[in-house]
Amino acid sequence: GTFMAFTYAFVRMSRQQLAARREAHRLATDLAQQRDYLTQLVAITATLTRDLELATVLEQVAEAGRALANADWARVWLDDADNEQVMRLAAAAPPEHTPLSLPAPASDNEHLTLPLVFKDATIGRLELRANTGAPFTSDKVQLLQPFADAAAVAIENARLYEQARLSATLAERNRLARELHDTIAQGLTAVTMQLEAAGRSFARDPARARARIGRAHELARDTLDDVRRSVWTLAAPLVDGAGLSAALNDLTQRFAERTGLATCYQHSGSTPTLDHAAAAQVLRIVQEALQNVEKHAHAQRVLVMSDNDAQGLRVQVRDDGVGFTPEAAPTANGGFGLLSLRERARLAGGTLRVESAPGTGTQITVTIGRITT
Repeated sequence: GTFMAFTYAFVRMSRQQLAARREAHRLATDLAQQRDYLTQLVAITATLTRDLELATVLEQVAEAGRALANADWARVWLDDADNEQVMRLAAAAPPEHTPLSLPAPASDNEHLTLPLVFKDATIGRLELRANTGAPFTSDKVQLLQPFADAAAVAIENARLYEQARLSATLAERNRLARELHDTIAQGLTAVTMQLEAAGRSFARDPARARARIGRAHELARDTLDDVRRSVWTLAAPLVDGAGLSAALNDLTQRFAERTGLATCYQHSGSTPTLDHAAAAQVLRIVQEALQNVEKHAHAQRVLVMSDNDAQGLRVQVRDDGVGFTPEAAPTANGGFGLLSLRERARLAGGTLRVESAPGTGTQITVTIGRITT
């Protein structure tokens, strides 16, 4: 009896150990699958946040969602801003084999619709169609929801970037419109008025008519200079961080050739690593600062400098002109344009500092922090 009891206890303990080993193996397998899924999710999220073009992000969400869910196809629907009851198809993967029908009204084993939620607001839906023989389960739905949340953040970031870029474009158009009105349009109007007055007085007062024609000639020449300056402003080249120093050097040389001012460019430190958008804003800041020197400073020498190190990128424009009081500078209708410069610095992710006083020249510094190589 003792032997039988001992044998029974031993067999029972062996079965318990076997069951424990099987459970441990199952848990280890589940943990490995979850680890692989999280690794894949992190990689996909990094890919989604790398791009800011809305169309590209939407295509990546559809393709990544299909791959992560092992689905037959995936579609991304976005809510209409004007009508919450309407959704539009924004992206599909693969596009050539995706049906054009409306999204499924509800989720089931074959169809899965995940909400894209950003800050407690639903901005769209991610619709998935299961492969044959691989229906969606509740566990898979729980695993896919974090991806849908990350996708919503990426989509909203791309939307905000698109809106900011549109706002910057509109601001640039408004600035150009003001400049054209304040310089070219007014100049041509003045030329026309002088010529009309000369035509009316030519018969009775030829000397005064010739004087008006001479004045019209001077105004036309000044307006031509304004046209050339505006064209020079619009002709900034496309640039990225790696080519920023070369673009600044080229800009400085062309400014010196056009104006005859003694102008030079100096760079120290490593090559900047700005993206295209930030580099373009920095180039525009220098361009507008040089234009302000030409129009207002009455300077003899101009120095453009850039310096990049572990602390950040600094770009300066110095002149030895008449200077001004920054707090009292005009900011609208063709003034010194300091608001425009500060807005460009903000769009580039940096700050702008203006140092000047009457009779001491002017120094404009744009700083973009933590630009490393």
